[in-house]
Amino acid sequence: MNKIVYILLALFMMSCNSGHYNSVRINGLKYGEFYEDLLFISPSIGLLGGYEDKHTYHWDSIRPKGFQNFDAICLRTIDGGKNWEKQKMDDGIVNGFTIKDGIIYASIQKSDSTYVSKTVIYTSNDQGKNWKKKCELDTLLVRLHVIDSNWIIGNTYGKLNETRDGGNTWNELKTNNFVWNEFYAEGYVYYFSDNNDGIFKTIVRRDLDSGHEREMPIPDNCEGTAGSGDIIFCRNNEELRVYEIDDDFKFSYLYSFKKGGYMSAQFIGRHNEQIY
Repeated sequence: MNKIVYILLALFMMSCNSGHYNSVRINGLKYGEFYEDLLFISPSIGLLGGYEDKHTYHWDSIRPKGFQNFDAICLRTIDGGKNWEKQKMDDGIVNGFTIKDGIIYASIQKSDSTYVSKTVIYTSNDQGKNWKKKCELDTLLVRLHVIDSNWIIGNTYGKLNETRDGGNTWNELKTNNFVWNEFYAEGYVYYFSDNNDGIFKTIVRRDLDSGHEREMPIPDNCEGTAGSGDIIFCRNNEELRVYEIDDDFKFSYLYSFKKGGYMSAQFIGRHNEQIY
């Protein structure tokens, strides 16, 4: 029996509050495969990254430790999600994609039997067909953001970590709060703050040049879930709401999803006026 994944594709006209959406059904995924991030380069070309457990165990066997048990895999579609091809990139877990100047960056989490993590960053110049190792660092790094080929930022256990020399050296960026689910817009990084109560009711905007931070409550008493660029997804008990953030750090309501049950956004990407 195949596992089925749905991708929610929301199409918004940014000048109004109306919109429509549709879902893409991905067939052929197997149990034992798990996916961590999604990137659509265009409406037709997309990547889905994660891992596959490469071992089969009997009930009385001892499972090897560490992420060397996993194949870091990337699924690629060229027809908008109807068909997907799978490739192994490395051992470990593909935990993030991003794209800058036509180059795709992927971060892969690896560990040995002691579970000490390290991150390897790969790049692709041909829309995810082939990959080349760029750099690695001896800690976990997730949610990559690339400003240029030398300046890369990521999250290391709730702290922002950056390199400005292509991955040779890394430095921590001081923030006022623990960094949750950060995302980037031109010149800024946004992240959610839970005010130590486990509920993300505050969003923080940090200027990447000056380091200055501002905090704002999330609109309509919602809880932040994820964002991308100037788009933020929030939820309450009834719906998943979408807002646009302007240059003055103000929010404009765009659309709501009401499908019943508790909804959340996990993977968000944007291509022109399409939001994935």
